Amino acid sequence: MVRLNCWDADWPLPSVTFMVNMKVPDWVGVPASSLLAPAEMAHAPIVLAAYQGIQRAIAEHGSFDARTREAIALAVGAVDECAYCQSAHTASARAAGWSLADTVAIRDGQPAGTDPKLGRLLALAREIAANVGNVSDETWKAAAAAGWTDAELTELFAHVAANMYTNCFNHYVQTEPDLPAAPGLEGWSPRS
Repeated sequence: MVRLNCWDADWPLPSVTFMVNMKVPDWVGVPASSLLAPAEMAHAPIVLAAYQGIQRAIAEHGSFDARTREAIALAVGAVDECAYCQSAHTASARAAGWSLADTVAIRDGQPAGTDPKLGRLLALAREIAANVGNVSDETWKAAAAAGWTDAELTELFAHVAANMYTNCFNHYVQTEPDLPAAPGLEGWSPRS
């Protein structure tokens, strides 16, 4: 069942204005018209504003490059079993320079084309997502030993939280597929 339509003439003006003016960075790799989650979020200005706020904070203050951000998004989407986000982030990861095989490996928790340092960060991201923020000392120390600073390990939380926000929202409203499914997710639907 489609829970929310993507466009409604009764939307509050701030939501419509945001959607019309939404700027999608080039590294995302998918057109804004394919981003149904923000369009569905626009039904409630507070939901869209929270999404926009965390995305703006990441864009203005984040230090991770596009490849790292997309690897985090793929890892979190896989843990949260969000087929929509995994598919969207497969496209944006490809635009950020990951191969299709790498995107599948990252989703599967394998090292793929990742360096060992990034692999440690992704292990931490997976634990954050899987355990509502709780991570083992071992995983934290492994990421730190790999060379991630305290600031970067703290920043990781914002990226995981941003992805969990959209993953959970897509589950909540059962966002319908509007883009090609990532490998292994063919035929997915929020109802399947």
